Amino acid sequence: MGEFVTHIGEGAFGDCTFLASVRFGAFVAHMGKVPFTIDSLEGISLGEFVTHTSEGTFENCTSLTSISSGAFMAHIVESAFQCCDSLGGISMGEFVTTSEGAFEDCTSSANFRLGASLAHTGETFQDCDPL
Repeated sequence: MGEFVTHIGEGAFGDCTFLASVRFGAFVAHMGKVPFTIDSLEGISLGEFVTHTSEGTFENCTSLTSISSGAFMAHIVESAFQCCDSLGGISMGEFVTTSEGAFEDCTSSANFRLGASLAHTGETFQDCDPL
């Protein structure tokens, strides 16, 4: 994605059925609701200034195996990664807060690094069997 893209709109990549990976530019700061619902998506690298996800951002991306974010990721909202069955590796910033169900039904969740100051786990990892 171009270095100077700052916003990803709602449903932006909804019809990209064969998209395998996405690397956000450094200045993407906002993503609309459900920009990605792609079975083939395997890897995501969020830009340095992405501060939060939107509801359902990567929901049902069943082939997604890894995601990394920059240091400024601050909040992962409800159902952001829900039903990402293959998600095995996550690396996020140091000061992340999460909402209920953010990683719900991520059944392959094995290697999550969510920073030393993770806040509000609650039901964040509901039905994530390996955790």
